[in-house]
Amino acid sequence: MSSTVREPAGGQHPGYRHDVVLFGSDADLAAASREFIVDGIAAGDLVLVHGPEHEVEVLRASVGDDPRVVFTPNTGRYQHMMATVGQYQRLCAQENAAGRRVRSSGVVPLGPDPASQAEWMRYEALVGRVLGPFGFYGQCRYDTRTTPPALLDLALATHEHVVTAEGTRPGPRARTAADVLDQLARPDRHPLESGPALVGLLDCRSPAAARRAVQHALREAGVERERAQDFVAAVNEVVSNALQHGRPPVGVNLHRGDGQWLCVVTDRGPGVPDPWTGVDAPLAADRTGVVGSGLWLARQLCHDLVIGARPGGGARVALFLDCSL
Repeated sequence: MSSTVREPAGGQHPGYRHDVVLFGSDADLAAASREFIVDGIAAGDLVLVHGPEHEVEVLRASVGDDPRVVFTPNTGRYQHMMATVGQYQRLCAQENAAGRRVRSSGVVPLGPDPASQAEWMRYEALVGRVLGPFGFYGQCRYDTRTTPPALLDLALATHEHVVTAEGTRPGPRARTAADVLDQLARPDRHPLESGPALVGLLDCRSPAAARRAVQHALREAGVERERAQDFVAAVNEVVSNALQHGRPPVGVNLHRGDGQWLCVVTDRGPGVPDPWTGVDAPLAADRTGVVGSGLWLARQLCHDLVIGARPGGGARVALFLDCSL
């Protein structure tokens, strides 16, 4: 499915900006980032500096251990994409309401495997949409010594400006978010679907029926209670959405792997034209009643949620839970 990525409703907040910092030495890192931090302190912004411990300490030394800056080595902020999006959206809503912009210098955890790298590059492509309605200024740091060239190309494609020790310039290889997301599109089917379904509801008539079936399977497998509750709540939101906006029959299939769970919800309605419905936060001042608020919540409660098309027509939403994370 082609990605329909739109601008935030009402345009971007005047305090929004998203830049990439490229550096190849500690000296370059300090020179490229110092002004961003110092200006944030002077403006009264909430200034966050996080990432690998060595980088955080280099930046701490460059500006001094200022109590107005939140230095967080090895932060757990980037656990999975939508949890990170939700954290930033809630933080921005809180700080903007108090008259402060959020200013964040950080590193996305690309990881060694292609799946993780693709997830975080999707995150970079979506930042303008998910944080554009807020007063947010982000600088994403990339070490040119260790980042693969293909990922550097995507980093350059997903940020408005490039910041180096020599200064700031417009992004030279900017592409649309939709183009990047299409390049990083997930497969139509998840590998867990190759096995039989642990739960198979061919004509689910109520969210309660789906909740009971999925909850029973997770409980029987010994899934930790809070994780199970979150996943069941996410399934509830998706099934409710299918029953309200789709057409029957609504199918619910639950698959299990090694510590992993996949719940696929289908219906025969017109489908969901925007596969990223539910990434927009209903939190900013101009976002009341935003489309997909239930899916926004569902995305926060599971490790991944993929909206696609059902073979033969209709909507298909896959929710993923990884108990090892």
